[in-house]
Amino acid sequence: MKQTYLLAALLLLWTQLVWGQQDWTAGILTGTTVVQGDLSSSRYGDFDKMGITIGGYIQREFPSALSLRFQFIQGDFVGDDLSKPSGAKGFGFRTVFSEASLLTEWHFLQHHNIDTKWSPYIGLGIGLLFFNPSTDFRKIQQEAPIPGEQADLLAQKRSPSIVIPGNLGIKYALSDRLQLGLEANLRATFTDYIDGVSQAANPELNDWFMTTTISLSYSLGKTDRDKDGIPDEHDRCPDHAGEKVFEGCPDTDKDGIPDLNDACPDQAGYLDGCPDSDTDGVPDFIDQCPYRPGPPQQSGCPNTDTDADGVPDEEDKCPNRPGPSSRGGCPPEDLDRDGFFDEHDQCPEVAGTRAHFGCPELNPPEFRLLDNLYFNPGGTQLQQEQEQVLRKIASQLVTTPEAFLLIQGVAPGSEGLSVAQDRTMHVYHYLLSWGVSKSRINFGVYLVNPEPGEAENTRRVSLFTLKK
Repeated sequence: MKQTYLLAALLLLWTQLVWGQQDWTAGILTGTTVVQGDLSSSRYGDFDKMGITIGGYIQREFPSALSLRFQFIQGDFVGDDLSKPSGAKGFGFRTVFSEASLLTEWHFLQHHNIDTKWSPYIGLGIGLLFFNPSTDFRKIQQEAPIPGEQADLLAQKRSPSIVIPGNLGIKYALSDRLQLGLEANLRATFTDYIDGVSQAANPELNDWFMTTTISLSYSLGKTDRDKDGIPDEHDRCPDHAGEKVFEGCPDTDKDGIPDLNDACPDQAGYLDGCPDSDTDGVPDFIDQCPYRPGPPQQSGCPNTDTDADGVPDEEDKCPNRPGPSSRGGCPPEDLDRDGFFDEHDQCPEVAGTRAHFGCPELNPPEFRLLDNLYFNPGGTQLQQEQEQVLRKIASQLVTTPEAFLLIQGVAPGSEGLSVAQDRTMHVYHYLLSWGVSKSRINFGVYLVNPEPGEAENTRRVSLFTLKK
């Protein structure tokens, strides 16, 4: 009676677990039975004397790769001790049995999210065995009574008995709903009377038996191929077990981004699912400097600034000398060392004075006069004979690479500085048009207060070269 109550409690528990779910499976099975009892000729059972079993089950599979199965089977055990190596007493038996059991299985490939139609599993359970042995104690004629025979005839067979089944099996998915299974199930029992014999043979050990079955099962309700508890029709990843919060898709690296949208599904990260160690917006797998922040156009590496002037090397015209960005990273220079930076020096290669904006005094002694070009009052345009002189000077400069030219444009105060500048620029540009390099010409403009009768000598442009 206690065993019946236990079975009823197990059935009630199973009903609450299974019936409250959407997805479960029903199956049928058939196979063979082998018993290891008091009449067996081998410690592993008599495989040459196998019985038949049939049955059915209903099963609930959970997202954790575990399943719960209620199973009912019927069959028989057959055997005798005629083939025992020693001690044969001529006993034989046939036992009809029924078993109701509850088994928990672990489908370990599903646990690891492996995409395959094969699903091996192991399991363990508990159940009740109802059996009715029919034993022939006189299958061969015995001359004397066998000790324990009478006790076994009168014994209470104690049916039902608790059984502990342990199973190993594999299923193959024929389709989304249909599965073919193969299973071996070993059962420990709490009785020594499965074969109807105990005291007359081996009363110290209980009987056990094994079933080998083939099954065909069908998934009811909504299909759930990956067994994650989310029906396929609502599962964005129906072939890969996942989480409800990600609509059935897995998040292997647990970074909160499902693998379906994760550019780095095996590495946790926040940047499209990829790590970004220096948080520069460039993921580590393409960041050439993953631990130093830098812009994407630099492949994640920082802009280098060798002279620490705030101008990156790739934009710095003087990467080894600090200078302001307004000068392209170059420092102010004073090539002629006259106290005027070149950018403000009208004669950057010739030392001069502040009064003449960095240009030297008129007729500097270190220079040799080449020629003077004189202009009419207020005139600035070059005359034909003046152009001829300039062409000759240009030819000399082109053929003499080391030569350097200084142009001084002079005007009296009555004409103004702008007239002197116009005359100078006409000469300057004419020389450039004849192939003289800018780097070989410096020029300055000057105002003078001539003595009476000397004004015409001050309306000129003088051309000098350095003395050798």
